[in-house]
Amino acid sequence: METRGRVQCVFSINQSEANRVTGESNAPFMTEVAKLFQVNLLHKIEKASVSRGSANSISFFAQSDAKHYIIVSYLSKFPLMSSKHLNFLSFLKGLSYLGRKLSREEILEIRAIKGQMNKKRTYFT
Repeated sequence: METRGRVQCVFSINQSEANRVTGESNAPFMTEVAKLFQVNLLHKIEKASVSRGSANSISFFAQSDAKHYIIVSYLSKFPLMSSKHLNFLSFLKGLSYLGRKLSREEILEIRAIKGQMNKKRTYFT
């Protein structure tokens, strides 16, 4: 198994372009959230599930260490709910590996953390 490569810790929040109930744009809200976390918005088109139809999404990504600090400070004080909070906790574990030379075992640990996030999550407690 390959254990070389670049380790990158990215936190992103994705939101549909329009509120499903009101039909209003989520762009103003996401713009304010992006300002708070000092990141840029990315507008992308993704295929949603068949039951929801196609939808555009608005995302932002935080990659620099300074941005990580802002996000960690905020979400530690105002935690997310459900599996999103568990993903945040996994993100925190990933942050602990940044900025140093990693052993083969640590790289495999990072892959295991990533392999249990988002749609791949099977543990929800």
